[in-house]
Amino acid sequence: MEHFGFLLLVLITTILLVSASAMMPGGITDTEVPVTKEIQTDVLDPVEVDVLTRVRSMVNGPVDNVEGISYKSQIVAGVNYFVKYRINNSHTFVHARIYKDLSRNVKLVSVSGLKTEADPITYFK
Repeated sequence: MEHFGFLLLVLITTILLVSASAMMPGGITDTEVPVTKEIQTDVLDPVEVDVLTRVRSMVNGPVDNVEGISYKSQIVAGVNYFVKYRINNSHTFVHARIYKDLSRNVKLVSVSGLKTEADPITYFK
């Protein structure tokens, strides 16, 4: 019975460590997740004009809209959101890095080059 308790403790500790490693400070999450209403409202909406402006400078032709599709995050002194945006309801995408500080202020940090939907979100400055 003593061994069972020890094994259970090891199992629980392992599960907690694996779960916590996905959101450890400094590391980008492993899983790309769909943009939720909360992320849309709290993170994407405040920088929509900035993202559009940046994307328009990268694309030949008009850009009418961008739509946040999915994201990964990184815990720092606040949170970095790495967001995959669809351009003009097309098959062209960009990845944007958006920072939300501890006071909940949000700003666009950078936008990567043109991407496809299959391109994974990875860390970039």
